Amino acid sequence: MTALNKKALKQQIHQEIAKLEADVNSLEDMVKPVPPDTAIGRLSRMEALNEKSVNEAALVVLKNRLRLLKRAQER
Repeated sequence: MTALNKKALKQQIHQEIAKLEADVNSLEDMVKPVPPDTAIGRLSRMEALNEKSVNEAALVVLKNRLRLLKRAQER
């Protein structure tokens, strides 16, 4: 791997890390507990809880990918 390729790869990893950190921040806001609200019905609350669990799973995947990219950047 040439020095130019290494530099391009480092830049690509850095950009991906920045994007993932932004995505993780937005998902962390979405996985906050769903407050019981009188304005939403039972089905809407169930949908909100379902969406929260999907977002939690996505958050775990993103955090794992972010951890791996940071480790690759260190190397």
